[in-house]
Amino acid sequence: MNNQHIVESQYSFVSKTDFNMNNSNYFSVIKILPKFFYSLLIIVLPSFCISQSNIAGKVWFDANANGLIDPQENIFPNIPVFLITCSGQFIQATQTDLNGDYVFNNVVDGNYKLFFNTSGLSSQYVFTITDINIDNNALANGYTDCSTIDENIIDEYTLNAGLTILATIGNKIWDDLNGNGLQEMGEPGITNVTVNLHRASDDAIIATTTSNSSGLYSFTNILPGNYFISMTPLNIYVPTVVNVSNPALNSDITGNNGPNTTDTFALLAGVDNNNLDGGFYECAKICGFMYYDGNFSNTLNINENGINGLHVKLWRIAAGDTSLYLQQYTGPKPGSPSDDGYYQFCVPPGKYYIEVPGFLPDDIIAGLPFVGNNPYIYNYITHANGINTTNNIDVISGDEFCHINGGFYCTGSIVTRVWFDTNQNGVQDEADYGMGNTTVFLYDQYYNLIESGVTSSEGYYVFDSLSNGSYFVYSNIEPEFSYTIPHMGEDDLDSDIDGTMGEGTTALFVIDSCQHYNHVDAGLAFGVLPVIWGDISVTKNKNFQTVNWAILSESNVSHYIVTKNKSGSNDWDNIGTVISKGNKNDGQYNFDDYDSYYTSDINYRVIAMDYDGKASKSKIVSLTPDDQNLKFKVHPNPASDLIEIKISGADNFNQELYVSIYNSLGVDILSFPVTGVTKINIPVSEMTPGIYRVTLKSNYKILQSSNVIIAR
Repeated sequence: MNNQHIVESQYSFVSKTDFNMNNSNYFSVIKILPKFFYSLLIIVLPSFCISQSNIAGKVWFDANANGLIDPQENIFPNIPVFLITCSGQFIQATQTDLNGDYVFNNVVDGNYKLFFNTSGLSSQYVFTITDINIDNNALANGYTDCSTIDENIIDEYTLNAGLTILATIGNKIWDDLNGNGLQEMGEPGITNVTVNLHRASDDAIIATTTSNSSGLYSFTNILPGNYFISMTPLNIYVPTVVNVSNPALNSDITGNNGPNTTDTFALLAGVDNNNLDGGFYECAKICGFMYYDGNFSNTLNINENGINGLHVKLWRIAAGDTSLYLQQYTGPKPGSPSDDGYYQFCVPPGKYYIEVPGFLPDDIIAGLPFVGNNPYIYNYITHANGINTTNNIDVISGDEFCHINGGFYCTGSIVTRVWFDTNQNGVQDEADYGMGNTTVFLYDQYYNLIESGVTSSEGYYVFDSLSNGSYFVYSNIEPEFSYTIPHMGEDDLDSDIDGTMGEGTTALFVIDSCQHYNHVDAGLAFGVLPVIWGDISVTKNKNFQTVNWAILSESNVSHYIVTKNKSGSNDWDNIGTVISKGNKNDGQYNFDDYDSYYTSDINYRVIAMDYDGKASKSKIVSLTPDDQNLKFKVHPNPASDLIEIKISGADNFNQELYVSIYNSLGVDILSFPVTGVTKINIPVSEMTPGIYRVTLKSNYKILQSSNVIIAR
C-alpha cells in the first residue's frame, strides 16, 4: 500500500478527534506505537473482508464557496484523512498528495465515514457548503455523513472536502445632511437601523443585525457568495443620491433589489467587504401659506384669508442648473381645514426657491418682504429669481422651513386725464378735449416719485399696480396754461388739481385693497383763471338766511351774483350782487337773504363774473325748513392738532344728526352722531395735511358744511 509513506507528515492522525470507539484497546495501541511500528502494523494486518472497494477524493480551496470543484481553484496537500466506521471505530488514515488527492484502497464493505483533519491550517479555514448535487461532502465539523460501501454496487466511492475562508461585511449608515451622497465631517450615523443580508439566488435573509450608536453594522463569518443588503430605517428617512465620485465614502443604496437595497455583490473567500454604506436623509420641509394681506401690513396676521388653488412651483438649483423639482396647488392645511392657502414640499437637502406663477389677476401683487422682526410671519416673495419668487432656500436633512409665506394684496390704480376747459367752468363739457403728450407724475405722501408718464392723444394716463398708500398727481403744463377751477361738478367730470400738495397737485388719494380712481383729472385753461372757489355754505338766522363763500384765488373778477331756487324748480332767481374785493378780505364773502318764504328746501349758488363777461359758478348748497334753529361752526381754520365744532339748535331738531368729515376725494373718513352735544373736539394731528369738508347732515343729506385746512 503506497500510501504508507504519504502519511508520514506533521499531522497526528488522532490528535483532533474522539471517534467514540466502543473497543478502544486497539486505538490506544495505535496511539502509543512509534510511527515505524504503526506502518508495519498496517502492512501486516490481515484482511477479513471478502469484497472490497476504494474510497478516494480531493481536498480543495473553494474560492467562491459554491461547493463545486471549479477550474483554477487551488488544492490542499498533506491534509490527514481518517477512515472510521459509523460506530466510531478507527480503521485507517492517510493524507492528501501534492494534487490534493487521497485514496483508501481495498476498504471492506461496510458503513463508514471520513474525518478531514484541518488542525494544521489557519483557523480562518472552514468547510464549504454541502448538498447532494455538489462536490463537497465534508460537514462543518470535518466529518462526512455515513456511507455504505458495497463493492457489488460501486467499486470506488468519491468523498471530497472543500475548504474556504469566511469574510466580513459591513460598514456605516449615516444621515447625509447636505444630500450630496458622500460621508462628510459632522454627518452623524443613524442608530437602530435594521440591516438584512440576503442570498442573491433566492433573496433569502441569512443574517440580520442593527446599526449601533455610530451607525456602524457588521456581518461576520460569512461564506463567500453572491449577496445583497437591505436596510430598514425609520419612515422619516429617504435614500440619498448615489454619488460615484468616491466609492469609499458614497452610499451603496441603489434600490436595484427592492426598496433600500444595494446591488448584488460577490463576496470572495477571505476578502472582507467593509465598504457597504447606506446614506439617508430626513425629508426637509418647505411649506407656508399664500394669503391675501387684507390689512396691508406685509405680514401674515390672524384672520387673513389664505388663497386656495394657487399654483406653487419649487425650483431646485444644482450643479449650476435650475430645474422644476415639484409643484402643487394651495389648499387647506392637512388636519386644519380652516387654514387655507397652505402648501408643503418634502425635499432632499439642497438649494431651492419658490415661484408663484403669473396666474393671479393683474391687480394682485406681492407685498413687501421681511417687514417687522418676526420671521414666521414675513412675506418671503422678493422677486429675486423672477416675478413672484423667493430668495434661495438652503436646506439640510431634517430642516423645516414652514414659514415661507407669500402675502398678496389687490392693488389699486389712478386714471388721470388732462383736458382743456374751453369755457373755464371747471367741468368737462362736450366742447372740451383731451391734452395729449402731457407729462404727469405720481408721488406718495412723502413726495417720493412713484411713476411718471405721458398722456395719450385723448389725454389719459393710467398709474396701475399701486400698493396701499396715499398718492397725489402732479401735471407738468406749459407756461401759457393754468389750471381750471377744481371740484366744480361730478367727480368724473370736474378737475382735481387744487394745489393741496403744492402748485399743480391734487389732494392725497388713499389706495386700499382693489381701490381704483378712474377720474383724477386735470383741467387746463389759457391764462389765469378769474376765480378758484373755496367753501360755500348757507345758515339760517332769525329773520334771514346768510350765504357764505370763500375764494381761494380771484383775478379780473368784477362781482358775484347770488342766485337761489326752490327744490323741484329749474328756475334760478338772482337775489343779489356782491362786488369783488380782489382778495383784500382774505377771500371771504357773504350775502343775507331776507326773503321770508321758507316752507321747502332752498338751493343757493354764487356766480363769479369777470370784466370780460365770463361766468364761473360755485357748487349748490341747500337749506331745509328744519335748519331754522341749527347753527354750525368749525374753528380754528387752518388747524394743526385739534378742531372744535360748535352746534346749537340740535335739541329741537326732529331728525337724527351726524357730523361727518370728508377728504378732498369725497371719502367719508370719520362720522359720529350728534346727541345733544354742543361742542365737539376732534384730534387731527394724525390726518394727512390737505383740505377737508366738515358736514352736519341728517339722513345722509348735508345740512351745513364748512371746509377746513389741515396744515403743519
